[in-house]
Amino acid sequence: MQKTIKELQAQWLSKNLIYEALKTVLPFSKQFLKNKRIFNEKDIEMFENCKQFGIKKTVLKYSSNKTIENNKTVSNSLQTDSKNSFKPDIINNKNSLKEEFKTVKKQFEDREEEYKQLIVQKDKMIQVKNEQTQKYALLKQEEKKEKEEWIKKYDEIQKEKNKWIQKYYSTKMYMIVFLILLILASIFLWLFFIK
Repeated sequence: MQKTIKELQAQWLSKNLIYEALKTVLPFSKQFLKNKRIFNEKDIEMFENCKQFGIKKTVLKYSSNKTIENNKTVSNSLQTDSKNSFKPDIINNKNSLKEEFKTVKKQFEDREEEYKQLIVQKDKMIQVKNEQTQKYALLKQEEKKEKEEWIKKYDEIQKEKNKWIQKYYSTKMYMIVFLILLILASIFLWLFFIK
């Protein structure tokens, strides 16, 4: 069962205790998952031992005899440190720190590459969307112009139709008046010549 620092804090382990234990020569695992350090069951057991018995006793219990013999500074700090904190031996941990740094650096580079690809994809999507909105706006303008042209043509046709209708009715009225006058004139002539 693997846990992160936050999950360890949920088990009533203080953050200070966790970081103080990490500074010691205890053989903690060096696993990372998405820039978070992961601790296995043995690591959790060491943390719980630190909480229960103190860091000094935990270091004596879990670190190997060779490590303690090679680390004179650790043994000196065990005797003099009243706050239960230990400083790591830089010489022994140099390679592991380099490996950790390389791992973290690679994870950051991978994440950076992912984000760069996401940014490029989003930029392309925004560009396509802008192009589509511009095309849509142009189509709407053309459609509006066409509507205005058709409305103008329709108005012109209606005006011309109205003119022809007026001409038709005016000629029809002239014809009716002319027929009435012709009938009256013929009646008048008929009456005048019959008498």
